[in-house]
Amino acid sequence: MGTVEAYKLEVLGGGQYIQEIIETKAFNRFKKEEERPAVLVNMVDEIVERCAGSPLAAIALGSVLRNKTSEEEWKVVSSRSNICTEESGILPILKLSYNDLPSHMKQCLAFCAIFPKDYEIDVEKLIQLWIAHGFIIQEKHVRLETIGKHIFCELASRSFFQDVKQVQATFPEIEHMGACYSRTTCKIHDLMHDVALSVLEKECGLATEEPGNIKSVVATEEPSQNEWLPNTTRHLFLSCKEPGRKLNNSLVNCSPAIQTLLCDRHTRSALQHLSKYSSL
Repeated sequence: MGTVEAYKLEVLGGGQYIQEIIETKAFNRFKKEEERPAVLVNMVDEIVERCAGSPLAAIALGSVLRNKTSEEEWKVVSSRSNICTEESGILPILKLSYNDLPSHMKQCLAFCAIFPKDYEIDVEKLIQLWIAHGFIIQEKHVRLETIGKHIFCELASRSFFQDVKQVQATFPEIEHMGACYSRTTCKIHDLMHDVALSVLEKECGLATEEPGNIKSVVATEEPSQNEWLPNTTRHLFLSCKEPGRKLNNSLVNCSPAIQTLLCDRHTRSALQHLSKYSSL
């Protein structure tokens, strides 16, 4: 994994709120409090200390512990979740939460690094992209879209996604783009985006109007080729003026094996160098 910038903690007063988050997440399989294993309940205070007042860290650790049923498993999680500091922020815990995911869910989340931060993601389209890339494992008598929705809900429950809501389509979207009357959208949490980007760092290309802060993968209005479209790029998101022209010019002297091409602007230029899109 690549390196990601540490974030300062916003610590809340007292640990009661953090404790409640952890207990709600970690023990959600128990209907009654008295059913919770006493040995695990006694370890909650130790887990609270790991979070240093961060609700996001509490949700992440609580979600990891949800499927851990023994004292030994909890001790492993506790030892691996470095105590949050001003230097490291909560990124070690978020990475632990990511690493706890099944491999196909890791792929689904890491793919979201293709989107800019704070971008409103269409959930249905995201699931279709997961399916197209083969991230979703087929189950007998279950539609891939249904499995994709379950994966999305699981990731959202762990706070990898936020601001999940129903959005009404505008008339132009319905008339010209064939959009549904309503759709579900979400955003990926900024810190979770950093975790995803640290996995796919050199495989994502993002062309925007404004200078960004995603190191080598962000393009400004007139980027040099090496700044945003190295040969390692596999997934492109274009959100700039004349995206077709920008992409055509950038592909003159490089040959990335492009697997994903997303664009949220209209393009007037026909795509050239079509042989370089053979992996789409």
